[in-house]
Amino acid sequence: MKAVFSPPGDYIHFKSQVPLHRIPIGTKQWRYYDFGPKVVPPLICLPGTAGTADVYYKQIMLLSMKGYRVISVDIPRAWNHHEWIQSFEKFLDAISVHHVRFIFCLIHTAAFFPPFVCICGR
Repeated sequence: MKAVFSPPGDYIHFKSQVPLHRIPIGTKQWRYYDFGPKVVPPLICLPGTAGTADVYYKQIMLLSMKGYRVISVDIPRAWNHHEWIQSFEKFLDAISVHHVRFIFCLIHTAAFFPPFVCICGR
């Protein structure tokens, strides 16, 4: 029987290489992928409402090979944007991340984090 190998961008390859982390923060369970060198500020990927952290699997694999750290997050339920922002800030503190860049599935999400959003390369 011939062995089957997956190309680096393939989902099966991604799942075999990148562990799904879980961290409880308050009453919420955060699930996320964190891949790439830990010494560089990460790129945070936030999926849309119906998406999950693995929706960015191709970006995680490609960017990590280019030297970027990528964190893709499953967003836990929040009843309003203030609750979500507070929970997200606690999540970043818990994983010791203080400088980030974002990829949003929904661009209006950026409006809630103006101090973190940079349009230009800074």
